[in-house]
Amino acid sequence: MCGRYVITNPVLKTEKIVKSAIQVKDIQNYNAHPYQNLPVIKKYKNGNTLENLKWGLIPSWAKDKEFKALINARLETIDEKVSFKKLIKNFRCVAIADGFYEWKREDQVKTPHYFTREDK
Repeated sequence: MCGRYVITNPVLKTEKIVKSAIQVKDIQNYNAHPYQNLPVIKKYKNGNTLENLKWGLIPSWAKDKEFKALINARLETIDEKVSFKKLIKNFRCVAIADGFYEWKREDQVKTPHYFTREDK
């Protein structure tokens, strides 16, 4: 997962697949980033819900209250890492996104590049 992405009108975009939206506004966020509350789809027994969750995970083993939340996991090793292996089976959500940014570093300059689906 990238470190920045774009989300526009999440309520409108998900109205056909979620049962309810809990305190989510149809906003336009062109700089969605870690540690923000961002709209995601969560599955419950009575249906899918759109709600805001904070991007980041503080593992259960972290004793320090100032632990910097984890924001990424590698697909190749997610089921091996202590921080994720139990969570990936039972606790998932879908992040709503229009596109994402990746940066190319050349010398001391980082240039952002925006990626989106071709069929959008």
